[in-house]
Amino acid sequence: MAKQYYITTDVYASHSQRIGNLLLDTFVMLLIVFLVTYFGIKTENKTILSFVSNLYFFRDFPYDFILSFCNYTFFEFLFSRSLAKYITGTLIVDYRGEKPDFMAFVLRSLSRFIPFESISFLWPFGRGWHDMISKTYVVDKATFENHRKEFFEDQNLASQRTLLKRTTSEDSDFKRLTRLFDEYLVEIDGDEKDFFVQYNQIYIRNVIVYYKNGIAIGCGAFKVYETNVAELKRMFVLPEARGKGTASAILIELENWAKEEGFTSCILETSCRLKNAIALYKKFGFEITPNYGQYIGVESSVCMKKNI
Repeated sequence: MAKQYYITTDVYASHSQRIGNLLLDTFVMLLIVFLVTYFGIKTENKTILSFVSNLYFFRDFPYDFILSFCNYTFFEFLFSRSLAKYITGTLIVDYRGEKPDFMAFVLRSLSRFIPFESISFLWPFGRGWHDMISKTYVVDKATFENHRKEFFEDQNLASQRTLLKRTTSEDSDFKRLTRLFDEYLVEIDGDEKDFFVQYNQIYIRNVIVYYKNGIAIGCGAFKVYETNVAELKRMFVLPEARGKGTASAILIELENWAKEEGFTSCILETSCRLKNAIALYKKFGFEITPNYGQYIGVESSVCMKKNI
C-alpha cells in the first residue's frame, strides 16, 4: 500500500516570509481602504462613506475585522494564498499537503483577532495560532512542491520494486498462478496430465510468490522429500515475464529458504519438453539423476539434484 504524504517542518515558510506576508497583507488592506475612501469621496456616495467610516472604527484591532475577514477568506479559499503570499512564494495547505476545506479558511480568518496572534508565528515551532487552530500550514511553495514531487517519485519507484513473498499453498496468488501452470501443462503433458496432477494437489508449507509492480508473476515451492532433502515444485513464471530473471530469483530464494530450514540438497522433476527449464536448473548447478519415487519409469520426466 502506498504511503500518504505528510507536511514536515522542512517545507514550512521561513520567519522572513511570514513577516513579509504580514507587512504586505497589511499594506494591501490599507490600499483597499484608501481606494474605497477615495472612490466614496469622488462619487459622494454616502453608503460607501458610511462603510469606510465603519472600517476606521475598527482600526484599533490587529486587522480591520471586515476587511481582514473578507480579504483573507476570499483569496485564501479561492487560491490557497493571499495576495502577499503570491509575492513571498508561500502557500496554505493541510497536513497532507492538500487544499484545506472552506471552514479551515474561516477559522484562519477568525483566529487572527486573538491578541498578539499576528506575531505568534515567531514562536520556535514556526506556526501561528491561526495555523494551529485551523489545522493548516503555511509552506514555501517551491520547497513544498519539490518535496512532494520527490516523495511521489520515490513511491512510484517503490511500487516498481520486486517482492519475493514467503507464504504457503493457501495463498490466493499462488493458487491463481498454479491454475495457469496446470493449464499450460495440459499442452505439455498431454495424456499424462492426470498422472502428474495427483502429486500437485497437496498442501505445501514453503511457497514463494514473485511480485513485480504489485502483480504476482511467478511462483515456486518446496516440500520435505526425506531427511535433509527438499523437493522443489510448482516453478512457474507467466509467459510475458519470462527471460527477465524472474525464475532465477525464485530459484535462489527457494534454495536459501531450504538452507535455512536445514536441508542439504534439493531435488526436482520437470518435463523433458521444457528445455528452457532444464537449462535454467543446469545453470544453477543441478545435475540430471535417475528418476526417483513416483517418476521412476516415466519417460517424459527429467529428475535433477543439487547439494546446497
